[in-house]
Amino acid sequence: MNLESNVGGVDRVVRIGGAIILAGLAIFGDLETVWKAVCWIFAAYFAVTAGIGYCPINTLFGIDSSGRETPIIK
Repeated sequence: MNLESNVGGVDRVVRIGGAIILAGLAIFGDLETVWKAVCWIFAAYFAVTAGIGYCPINTLFGIDSSGRETPIIK
């Protein structure tokens, strides 16, 4: 498994912002338990992918926002 970075700087900032917003919604929002859990799951996913710089969904769709001149395709 190749975990080359495919999440760039702007993408990371957006993911962290999304994670903060979703976590805030889960904590302070007037949501049912199921929707709070969904918010927490997506917030965790965004935070982890921003932290490690790799997103498997980006790989699935061939997206590379890391700023490399030529994406690595294997």
